[in-house]
Amino acid sequence: MPETMHTAAPGTTTGDPAISAMSDIANTLADLIKGYEEMVDRADDDLKPIVQRLLAIHQGHAAEVFEHFERLGGQPGEAGSLMGLVHTAVATVRDWADALDASAIEAIADGEEQIVDTYDKAIEKVADRRDYADLLVKQRDDLKVQIDALRS
Repeated sequence: MPETMHTAAPGTTTGDPAISAMSDIANTLADLIKGYEEMVDRADDDLKPIVQRLLAIHQGHAAEVFEHFERLGGQPGEAGSLMGLVHTAVATVRDWADALDASAIEAIADGEEQIVDTYDKAIEKVADRRDYADLLVKQRDDLKVQIDALRS
């Protein structure tokens, strides 16, 4: 994904790596939440609790990230990320064949792995900003636990 400038205040831009990192995570989480909301509506009874759990985790993470992001002076962008489209596509394609069921778990875990990669890149960008790095490491580690649970 190409590097973009992020709005720090109306009408200004910044090359601040912390704003860039938090913007990447904020946009990814916003799109991920949209994808999981779509999946909850299509999930069968076995998959629904898993999707609802992941949705709640990402919503909590998003609230924390947006708070930190705004403290930096950033404003989340309107554009979506690829991962939101991926999760929506998983739900849509599966829905064509049948209800979204437990067979989607591996695809969900793979998608979460890609989110972990996004966190890794963001953590590198904020390594010198301890409070931001700590938040992102904690959230990334939360996701790793969820991925392990999905695959066990």
